[in-house]
Amino acid sequence: MTKNILGIFVTEYDSPAKAKGVVAAMKNCPHIVVAGTSANIVSMSFIVPESLRWWFEGPADNPELLGAKKVDVFIIDEIAYPERFDPHLPERKLKKPPCGSNCLECPMREEHDCPGCPATVSP
Repeated sequence: MTKNILGIFVTEYDSPAKAKGVVAAMKNCPHIVVAGTSANIVSMSFIVPESLRWWFEGPADNPELLGAKKVDVFIIDEIAYPERFDPHLPERKLKKPPCGSNCLECPMREEHDCPGCPATVSP
């Protein structure tokens, strides 16, 4: 069984409207556990395979990757619950990620040999 890690993002955006838009875009991410806003702050938690640790570290170093002013990331290496987490995938693979991102344009894709979103057909 693949080891998973939990990443918690606390992200500051320019406005409450932008924050709500980010949560709306991310609500169908296969890895999301919970997401919400408070004014212009977004808090989101994701569970991903340990091999995707860079997915959390990139935005912490470069908030502009998320269109944010500031990103704080907390990585939890030992998840006590749930013991097993499988990404929630759509019934049929999508052409574009549910968040609306374009994985082909992601600067992290080549650097980390990322296969893209598991909810999509491979680009």
